[in-house]
Amino acid sequence: MAAARISEQRARTVTKELLTFRGWDLRPVSSGGQLLEESEYLDYPSLRSIFEKKSKTGPGIGKPDFLLVDSAKSLKPLVVIDTKPRTSDIAASMRDTEHYGDAVHLAGQQVLSVAVAGAEREVCVVKVRRRIAGKWKDLTLHNEAIDWIPSPTQTATILSLHNRIEVSAECPSPEILAEQAARLNEIFRECKIKDEYRPIYAATFMLGLWFKDVISDQDVVLTQINDNAVKALKIAQKSELSQSLRVDTENEDLAQRAWQIIDILTKLNIRSFLHEHDYLGQLYETFFRYTGGNTIGQYFTPRHIIDMMCELTAITPNDIVFDPACGTGGFLIGALRRMIRLKRMDYEQAVKQIHQNIYGIESEPATAALCIANMILRGDGKSGIIRADCFSKTNYPPKEADVALLNPPFPHKKTDTPSTKFIDRALDGVRNKGLVASIVPYSLLVNVGAWHRHLLKNNSLLFVATMPPDLFSPYASFNTAVVVIQKGIPHSGAKVFFARLWNDGFKLKKNNRVSQGGSQIEQIQVAYQEKIQIPELTTFKQVTPDSTEWSPEAFIENAAHTDEDFIRAFEAHLRLHASFYVSYGYRLLDGESKNGIGIVPRIFHARSSLSFDKIKFGAFKLSDYFDVTLGGKEEIEDLEDGGNIPIVSTSEFNNGVTAWKAAKRVYGPDVITVATDGSTCSSFVQEYSFYAFYKVAILRPTQDIPIDALYYISYLLKREKWRYVYARKFGKGRLLTTTLYGPIKKDGCPDFETMAALTRQSASYSIIESFREAHSDMKKKVEKSANSQKNGNQQNPSHRKDFESLLDVAVNPIVQRKK
Repeated sequence: MAAARISEQRARTVTKELLTFRGWDLRPVSSGGQLLEESEYLDYPSLRSIFEKKSKTGPGIGKPDFLLVDSAKSLKPLVVIDTKPRTSDIAASMRDTEHYGDAVHLAGQQVLSVAVAGAEREVCVVKVRRRIAGKWKDLTLHNEAIDWIPSPTQTATILSLHNRIEVSAECPSPEILAEQAARLNEIFRECKIKDEYRPIYAATFMLGLWFKDVISDQDVVLTQINDNAVKALKIAQKSELSQSLRVDTENEDLAQRAWQIIDILTKLNIRSFLHEHDYLGQLYETFFRYTGGNTIGQYFTPRHIIDMMCELTAITPNDIVFDPACGTGGFLIGALRRMIRLKRMDYEQAVKQIHQNIYGIESEPATAALCIANMILRGDGKSGIIRADCFSKTNYPPKEADVALLNPPFPHKKTDTPSTKFIDRALDGVRNKGLVASIVPYSLLVNVGAWHRHLLKNNSLLFVATMPPDLFSPYASFNTAVVVIQKGIPHSGAKVFFARLWNDGFKLKKNNRVSQGGSQIEQIQVAYQEKIQIPELTTFKQVTPDSTEWSPEAFIENAAHTDEDFIRAFEAHLRLHASFYVSYGYRLLDGESKNGIGIVPRIFHARSSLSFDKIKFGAFKLSDYFDVTLGGKEEIEDLEDGGNIPIVSTSEFNNGVTAWKAAKRVYGPDVITVATDGSTCSSFVQEYSFYAFYKVAILRPTQDIPIDALYYISYLLKREKWRYVYARKFGKGRLLTTTLYGPIKKDGCPDFETMAALTRQSASYSIIESFREAHSDMKKKVEKSANSQKNGNQQNPSHRKDFESLLDVAVNPIVQRKK
């Protein structure tokens, strides 16, 4: 009897886990949740009345094991659940839960009746039914009884539809999937299975369970799993991979823990949801996270980016799709999903018609086995995936493809195969006028060379879009892009659609990508179809063989900045300058200045007084008004300590100043410094002499430009940051070709006076002005002292030398400090 109670407790624990998987709030109703256990409902009259005189054995009060309600406020019953200690008790459990379901029906309400039965070390059985026309009928998916508990939303939907028993697939949340993948990984680790084999073991279990049920007896379970996997591969005519897709039957620890693996996969309902979700791909990626990442250069493309690429290439059910580096099959599965959706027919029927249109090659044996398993699990009984070297197997696919989709392995070293070779192989595999959509390293867009020119000679570049920098996090950190190429039509200087996808609907949080609002994917897709230009997002520009780069950021235009966001950010930019003077101005002065900052209330105002009313805006080229040079060769570590020269680096803080040192070379004031690397585009006005090293560009006006206008221009440069990533630096060459957008005069020339006036209207300008006055006083003092020296005023020779040095620095743009 005690053993039976323990087993039933196990069934109750499993039930709660299943409910958690589906998003039910398992807090007690008294705490605002959705769960009532046994007699807890007696505290609620509306529920108590339903089960009065509804005991299973007599006239007493009925007590279902669990009762789920829609909310703690309305207390509308949605699900009644009974649990039993052994799988053989499932029929009895179903009778009991239907008994309580009948009671709810008599009270004029509808519920689902759920039975859960199973013992320790035994995979629980789950049955879910609904009462229709006086009879309880199984809920079904694709006409087969489901073995999971629907979510609250799906339950409410089912019950709201008259006589509905067929349900749609409903995947657990990404968080639940990640959590269960972690559990599987831990089991495999404790069973001493090496990192690189764990995805194979997971795939073998999934394929074995998908093909046929197994018993969890440790003496036979592993053999059954292997046998089932072999049979599935044989039917798919991939028997040669049976040695790559198997588990070790001699692993006693694994045999003892196999029931737990089966239990996890059963709760995830892999049979039901494989059509809708790439479980295998997600498990594979999750395992990489625990094993330190993939070591063979394969990083798996997020599903929403795969869907975007399928949309861009407009794949149809009649198209032949090819991936020459298919990994675990993510792109092929994405194409299959789109084809099935467009077919608008039953999944199994659609797969039968479509599966012969899917082809892929994968050279790495384990990954190829996983891909084939992935396709088999989706009903592709004669998988078009082969394990081969795509560069040797040149006669595959057996017929020309309409579309090739790929994310080629990124080279880790110079000896690795470059991404361009995979794109060439994809082009070889598609028909004339066919499309190739590929993810590429961003560096391929920057370093245009012979390969790019040859490609344009024979093909057309249609689409280039920068991807978010954290797209492959946490498994890899690459700047990437998507390109679409049409085969066989020479480019001939045609226009290309460029886009910059900086919000794909996800963001990085605690080293995981989580969903967020504002995805630009649909907006970019529409813009591509209709050739719409959106500043700082999309454009449609000509590319020729002479184009120096294919980076979207080189072509996309700036947005007009007449909005509140620009003003707010400009104010913040000036506050950064002001805060530097407050923190470090004393080091740039002689310490005796009588000028200071008065109390200016508007410094602390949240609302700006700036206005762009009646100001005309236009474009101007930076190199027409500034000389651009790079800083000195000496890096900070090469400079001597003990000096008081501000050292400007690529930092985005403190005007770029990261140290105070002695420097042989000093640059004069009233210039803009721009970080070409590091915190790229960090731009500051330097009103004092300084030293900068070679990764800092120094912009010196070539004509009379008000110093206050430099602050405005430095902010315009800072706004260019979106154009640059690690592979595309804001170097001297790009600075010389940079076009900015700001106030202009009637003749189209930059209106530097208006820029200066806007700076003076900013909240923090008084701090900048106060420093400038104090600095001016210091320079006058230096000049006066120097003149005194020239008139014969006797002073300490060393003091005289310091005055001469300071005077040189104050007056001359660039000086060599006297030793």
